[in-house]
Amino acid sequence: MNQFSFQDLEDYINGAEHGVIYFNMGSIIKTESFPTEIMNEFFQAFSELPHRILWKWESDEMSGKPENVKISRWLPQFDILSNLYNVKFLYTLYYTFS
Repeated sequence: MNQFSFQDLEDYINGAEHGVIYFNMGSIIKTESFPTEIMNEFFQAFSELPHRILWKWESDEMSGKPENVKISRWLPQFDILSNLYNVKFLYTLYYTFS
């Protein structure tokens, strides 16, 4: 899934039995350019979690992603973080001018 409607996003978050992890490396670091070894480590770690993962990803496809990972080029961070009940963890990078 590349783009969530707001209803899809709400359903995805609220339907997560163990909650959601929001993973966003910001706009400067392009995760799609990570070496295969690094991506495999993320895939392995995320696949072992009971949580659903929302990952801001720069392209339409992510080869080898685990079943519990959903990607999108853009995610409404404010709306995601407003769901304090089911968003269990946020990983994002912030820079001085971001």
